[in-house]
Amino acid sequence: MSEHIKLENVNPKAVLIFKGAYRPEVEYEAQNLTDLVKSISVYGVRQPLIGRTDGHGTVEVVAGLRRLHAAIEVGLKSIPVMVSSEMSDREATLLQLVENGQRKDVHPVYEAEAFNNMADQYKLTVDEIADQIDKSPSYVARRMVLKNLPASVRKALEAEDIPLRTALLIARLPRQDQRKAAAKGILKGDRDYDEATKKWVDCPLSYNDARSYIVKSFQLDLELAQFNLHDPKLVAAAGSCEMCPKRTKNQVNLFAGVGSDMCLDGVCFKKKQNAFWKFIKTHAKDLGHTVLPVATAKKIFSQYNDGLEWQSSLVDLDGEPDGLSAGNGKSWREYLKDDLDGVKVSVGQHPRSGRVLFLAEPKEVRKILSGKGLAQFDRTKDGRVKPRKVSDAEKLSRKEEKRHAKVATDARNEFLAKMQVAVESGKIGPKDLWRLICLGCIERAWSDTSKDVGKRREIEVESQAGYVYQKALNAFAMGENQAIKTLPTNGQLASLTLELVLSPCVFGFSNQEIVKLAEKILGTKVATITKRLDKASKKKAVKK
Repeated sequence: MSEHIKLENVNPKAVLIFKGAYRPEVEYEAQNLTDLVKSISVYGVRQPLIGRTDGHGTVEVVAGLRRLHAAIEVGLKSIPVMVSSEMSDREATLLQLVENGQRKDVHPVYEAEAFNNMADQYKLTVDEIADQIDKSPSYVARRMVLKNLPASVRKALEAEDIPLRTALLIARLPRQDQRKAAAKGILKGDRDYDEATKKWVDCPLSYNDARSYIVKSFQLDLELAQFNLHDPKLVAAAGSCEMCPKRTKNQVNLFAGVGSDMCLDGVCFKKKQNAFWKFIKTHAKDLGHTVLPVATAKKIFSQYNDGLEWQSSLVDLDGEPDGLSAGNGKSWREYLKDDLDGVKVSVGQHPRSGRVLFLAEPKEVRKILSGKGLAQFDRTKDGRVKPRKVSDAEKLSRKEEKRHAKVATDARNEFLAKMQVAVESGKIGPKDLWRLICLGCIERAWSDTSKDVGKRREIEVESQAGYVYQKALNAFAMGENQAIKTLPTNGQLASLTLELVLSPCVFGFSNQEIVKLAEKILGTKVATITKRLDKASKKKAVKK
């Protein structure tokens, strides 16, 4: 900054305000000036403001806007200002950043605006801004990324409904659709009892739960990637993963302390995984592999994880062998090593995760392991593990576990028996009875069924996901629906219960005998209604 500076006494009402990185209202309107006004009314402005002049006597205040407005409120006729005649816009902006960086009451969102304005206007990097304001690059980067926050998350952060670190989890996601989905999942992902309204309400997830949700939903561990991270031609449009900005390893300032090397773009990851599978299929014959038929793959791949069904006829070569007496976490592939060349390998892509599985016959690979002298449990002729000897202590432990299990089962049976007596004797009234039945049906209903029922009943929800409709139906049955605010009648609970039970049957997914009985009771058939609607639809189509 230029040394052409002098101290002047200036009329606070006659100055201009420099509109730099921070919005002027951030300086004073968002802050309580009460204490500062009291101090200035007694002691005056003890620390001079900083400003600049255009050489014609007009002073523009750069730093100290809170003191300026407090002085005006007190009614001071003059205030001390250190005035520079050679301060550029860039120098003025940096000065604002430095001064506000020393304050503890500047909201992170406003800092984010200021840092991004500075970077855009003067083409500064994160490291250059950090160096100018004496903050770490990580601090600056984590503020700047807050500009990506959806409006709902920003509002929650400003209202202190969520902490800064939770907002940062969302802001760091690279794509807008990811951030919007994460906002919905985190801001209304939990339930809490509101003592004021005596109702259960949606509330944000805790930081630890939000972090688990983000990792599970949006982050993929690159250590588990099967494709070559350095291959720029695998998916030409995406290029290599080496310097990808959507990789946590390459965003040290944003992801300091994150142990694993994670991919933040699941769409790109899936494209590369599919490209890898396409390569394996194309070159399967050259590699000596057999591609599994789709029908076979569906039978042996698990629908619950990215591996095989529990009692599959094949083994996953990248999985850990069962039956080794001293397993150390190694996979079949690591044990077999060079001996894999003689093994018949089948390949298939898991429909759930996209993972490519390399499979082999159990007898073939176990024979190789035995030849390597690896200790295994004794097996029967059909390949099953022979029962091992059980110690007396283990027998006692198992006996105690069985006793506990029997006690728990007996207690539940007794509770249900008491429930039966209470219903049959009339102790549990129709209202409570229908509510319990209805809630049980909601809990066990398919996701699509809940969605269909919710749409037919025109229930308003923020998301079209099945579980959201399920929560809304649950709130209705409990009398917690904010739009209705009244307990449902027995008839409403009964009709909702019947609708949940009959929907899968009516749509042909379950017992059709129930539908026939319902048609007989109602006096009309689904087929009759279908014909009527089909006839009307055809007439409408002809007119068009």
